[in-house]
Amino acid sequence: MKKIFIIFIFLLLPTDVLAEKVMLAAIEDYPPHHYKQDGKIKGYNVEVARYIFEHLGIELEIRLMPWKRCLEKVKTGKASGLLSSSYVRERESFLYYPPEPTRLQRNVVFVRKSDQMKVVNLDDLKGLRVGVIDKYSYGPEFDNHQGLKKTLCREEEELVRILDMGRVNAAVAKEAVFLFIASERYGLKDKFEVAYVINEKPSYTPFSKTMGKKGRELADKFGKMLRQMREDGMLQKIMKKYR
Repeated sequence: MKKIFIIFIFLLLPTDVLAEKVMLAAIEDYPPHHYKQDGKIKGYNVEVARYIFEHLGIELEIRLMPWKRCLEKVKTGKASGLLSSSYVRERESFLYYPPEPTRLQRNVVFVRKSDQMKVVNLDDLKGLRVGVIDKYSYGPEFDNHQGLKKTLCREEEELVRILDMGRVNAAVAKEAVFLFIASERYGLKDKFEVAYVINEKPSYTPFSKTMGKKGRELADKFGKMLRQMREDGMLQKIMKKYR
């Protein structure tokens, strides 16, 4: 049944879409979802995207770069899409979002355990130095909150370092990414704790509207393939590799 579905999706794609090479931009270091190891780009999102595009007969290239540049590339059409992006209403002006998310992820506030800091709501962070990724959206509750002294970082690894060194009082991050880096690269698994959960948001692989009809079709096909992979257990199988 799975093979029949894949062949069906393949046949639905126009010839010009099938022949096109797709380049997805992704933030430089975002484990376990996408990261470079031993010169190779790997991770959960990478494996999912490669699986889908291979079965759709489309050549895939993934380029890692700072998040700000990812957005610039996809806005101008120099990238076909983003490997991973949460839904942000403003981004609908330049992105086609698939009907199905790639995964769910939690945006949380990390603090040092030794500080014994209690965060009941975001007001507790007013006046404190809070590390964030430049141009990231953490949801309206955080994005629109006033009175926070934000320290802008390029990537999650920088967040781990500045929180460890005490340059900020707290760091807002994707929970799985921050913990992977803190544990696997710095041996700091027990130094930090989640003080507050901002939200849990779906993450998508959206495509640039500069592609026109092709971009919309790719988003639709990508979402349908994701749904099938979720139903037949393939997504869960891939996810287990990166936990």
